[in-house]
Amino acid sequence: MRSAAQHRVDTTVAQLSEVGVQATGEVMDPDPFTAITDAVREFDIDEVIVSTHPETRSGWLRRDLVERVQQATGLPVAHVVVDLDAERQHLTHTLVVANRTLGGAPLVGLLKGKAAEKSHRFTVIVPLESGDAIEADLLLVAVGRGPVTAGLGYEEAGVTMDRGFVLANERLQTNVDGIYAVGDIVPGLQLAHRGFAQGIFVAEQIAGLNPPVIDEMGIPRVTYCDPEIASIGYTEAQAKAKFGEIETYDYSLGGNGKSQILQTQGFVKLVRQKDGPVVGVHMIGARMGEQVGEAQLIYNWEALPSDVAQLIHAHPTQNEALGEAHLALAGKPLHAHG
Repeated sequence: MRSAAQHRVDTTVAQLSEVGVQATGEVMDPDPFTAITDAVREFDIDEVIVSTHPETRSGWLRRDLVERVQQATGLPVAHVVVDLDAERQHLTHTLVVANRTLGGAPLVGLLKGKAAEKSHRFTVIVPLESGDAIEADLLLVAVGRGPVTAGLGYEEAGVTMDRGFVLANERLQTNVDGIYAVGDIVPGLQLAHRGFAQGIFVAEQIAGLNPPVIDEMGIPRVTYCDPEIASIGYTEAQAKAKFGEIETYDYSLGGNGKSQILQTQGFVKLVRQKDGPVVGVHMIGARMGEQVGEAQLIYNWEALPSDVAQLIHAHPTQNEALGEAHLALAGKPLHAHG
């Protein structure tokens, strides 16, 4: 019987194949530092590039990991994100530039490495946007998590499943009366705070309180790297598709006093309906994960830029950047750097 880890490897290979990446692989040490350093010892590798899936929320991909690998191996180490949409490309470009320790460039679908021909336990061919292909001996991919529901009796109870996920409607009711599903086994963002909210929702639903349906777009999303990435609501592309005419504004942290103190770079990007409310907030920079709470209120309360512009934000704080972005989008820029 295959182990759960081997199953995930096989699933990853299949998913990569669907997007044109040919790969083979086997179970490695779950600790990324150990996995990388072990691979360097086994292969004659000249460069390490860690590749992650765009939806990964892994906490271990931080500057200290890159520095540890560099110190242990003496090799240059870079990080790239594969298969990005336009919004993620924008965020990743800033991330790479801000963290020069990561090296590399904001490329899409890049993984490269050099190894001696004496061993080919791993063979990876990655096609680039240019049409070229790069062959490597080692591919490190973080593709997120999958549900662990096999053998728990869902099918026997008649619950409809899809690839291990429990299907439920917007009120989290399954196809079987009286059975609800919450958390990571329900398709969507696999985030702890989403699971908490869904659990509360179901309890209130069962109690007959008729709680409002949870808006998945209104759930805060944070990537715990350095600098942090935080967002809520629609990306620019998603907003255009849903609302038609929109407006956007990028506020550079170059105009934020606390960002200068923290020596961080980044921006706050706002997306609004034309002459309407803010429908998306996307931020990158030090401590931006702590600012997504206000961004959540702005999105979920359908605030206009002018509504937020009236609020006074403390100086100097990172939170001030969110206020100044709305000032600028409301036509009253203060410390905006174009």
